[in-house]
Amino acid sequence: MRLGFVIPTKNRPRELRRLLYSLLRQAIKTDKIVVVFSGNEKTYLKLRKKFLKKVTLLYQQNSGQVLQRKLGIQKLAQYKWICFLDDDIVLLPDAVRHMRNYLSAKSDGKLGAVSFNLINEKKHKKSFFGGIYSFLGIRPAIAGKISASGCIGSIASVDKTIKTEWVLGGATCWRSSILKNNPNKAPVESWAFAEDVNFSFPLKRKWDLIVLKDAKALHLHPHQLRPDNWNSIVLRRQFFYGYFFNKK
Repeated sequence: MRLGFVIPTKNRPRELRRLLYSLLRQAIKTDKIVVVFSGNEKTYLKLRKKFLKKVTLLYQQNSGQVLQRKLGIQKLAQYKWICFLDDDIVLLPDAVRHMRNYLSAKSDGKLGAVSFNLINEKKHKKSFFGGIYSFLGIRPAIAGKISASGCIGSIASVDKTIKTEWVLGGATCWRSSILKNNPNKAPVESWAFAEDVNFSFPLKRKWDLIVLKDAKALHLHPHQLRPDNWNSIVLRRQFFYGYFFNKK
C-alpha cells in the first residue's frame, strides 16, 4: 500500500519543515509527498533545494487551498489513496504505518476517507443535557455527528476508531477516485472555515468516513497569527455557519 501526500502551504516554512521531518521519518520509498507552495518565491527556492531529493515541491503564485490541492492531486494520478495534510500538523511515530495498515485491510469496501487522530485537540464530551440538546437538534450527543443546527461533534482525541459524519480537511487520507469525481469548490478565506464539513458531509451517504485511533497526530496552530478575540470569532462563525448549513 503506497500513499500520496498533498501539503498546501503559504509562507510558513518553519511549520512546513516541522511537518516534513515528522513525515519523512515514517514514509516509505513508494510514498510520494507533494508540497504546493504559495508566497515568497525565495523561501520556496530554499525549501526546494533542501528537500529536492525527497519531496516534490511545486510553486503556485495564486494562493488558495482548493487550487493547491487540485494541483497536488494531478501529480498523484496513479495513487489510490491521497492524504491531505495542513502545514501545522505533526505526525507522531508510526502514524503512517497504522494508517497504511488500516487502508490495506479496508480499502476494498465502502471506505472513503480516514482521518488522523488529533490527540492535542479537545475531545467530544458527554453532558447531562446532551440527550436533550441532541433531541432538539441543537448539539450532537456523539462524537463525529452533525446536528440539524449545523453544530459538529468533535472527532479529536478519540479513544477508539469511530465512524463519523465528517472528516478533517487537513489531516485525512481520501480514496483518490472521490477527490477526482467530487472536486472541492468550497470558498477559500484567510482560513477556510468549515470547508472540511462542507466537502465531507454529503459524501457520508455513500462512503464510510473514519477517524483512526492509532494514527495519532498533533495540530500545532500558529497562534502568533491569531487575533486576541479568536475564540469569539470562531463562536460567531459557528453560529452563522450552522444557519446556512441547515438551509442546505
